Amino acid sequence: MTINSFTRNVVISATLIVTMIIALAIQLKIIAHVAASDEQRYVSYLLADELRQSSDDLTRLARTYVMTRDAEYERQYLKILAIRNGEAARPKDYQRIYWDFVAVDGKAPREDSADRIGLIELMRRNGFTDAELAKLEEAKRASDALVKTETEAMTLVKQENAADAYERAAKMMHDKTYHQNKAIIMKPVDEFYVLMGNRLDAERATANGRKIIIQIVTGLILIALGFFLWRTYRSLVHIIGGTVGDMTHSLSKMAAGDFSSQIEAKSPQSLLGQLNE
Repeated sequence: MTINSFTRNVVISATLIVTMIIALAIQLKIIAHVAASDEQRYVSYLLADELRQSSDDLTRLARTYVMTRDAEYERQYLKILAIRNGEAARPKDYQRIYWDFVAVDGKAPREDSADRIGLIELMRRNGFTDAELAKLEEAKRASDALVKTETEAMTLVKQENAADAYERAAKMMHDKTYHQNKAIIMKPVDEFYVLMGNRLDAERATANGRKIIIQIVTGLILIALGFFLWRTYRSLVHIIGGTVGDMTHSLSKMAAGDFSSQIEAKSPQSLLGQLNE
């Protein structure tokens, strides 16, 4: 082995180290992408669930108003619509339990945020595909259509001494048609869950596949790096004619004026071999 062989092994080893660092960086990027995909899944479920939950809250408040004629429930009903349409500020942590607490005493459990943004716009910003967004928009339109039935029922009970109007309003809020319209809202929401789940599962599977490939490549690089580091060491030993320790020991003795000892060298052409001469 020559100095050229040693240099070549050093260059190859350095190249493998750089390549391994790049592979590790790619792997970290893939892991971050998977984490971001999981975060998007969580946020997407929250937004879709908000659409479903707001529809249920509207139903509950409209029915309660029809039964009690308490204007507070109508106020809460209209506030939900305003928040969902971006006409009123969204409460902080709106994904948590909110209107069930408000229904007790009319007081908000948390203060409002500074955001005035409609639910559909929030969904657009979250990166839904066109197909997924279309399902949620379909559910939103169906929910808005049901709002007309609910507001009509609430308007009916405002008539004084109108028992028949009250009876019609109560029927409108509980009959089979009402439940069918609720199902029309929930069907596209359920289909959205399927579409989104399939997309994110596919993205995760692709990312995991890439991560496995990078891990295999990294393992092969480590094996190759170990091999060339060993070759680099063997080249260095051949050039010196022994180990670095042997070279240091021989030079120390010569520096002390001891030229009587034989210097052991693996090759006459090596550095130790030339020192021996």
